Amino acid sequence: MKNKTLIFLCDNYPLSREEPFIDDEIQIITNRFEKIIVVIKEQQRASLNSFIPENMQIVTYSETITFLDKIK
Repeated sequence: MKNKTLIFLCDNYPLSREEPFIDDEIQIITNRFEKIIVVIKEQQRASLNSFIPENMQIVTYSETITFLDKIK
């Protein structure tokens, strides 16, 4: 059952306290997944305020679309 990956799309977790329930959920499910990937948009601040298990990876993306992005 361990060879599973969870991809979690979120606005700003784990960099804010706006979604406090997610910490509880992550603590419950962390042992059920080999990897947890959290995809968030780039943030101004970089302090982590939440529970981050060892199997969690934070991936950021930019909301800014460049000219090269448009022509791809």
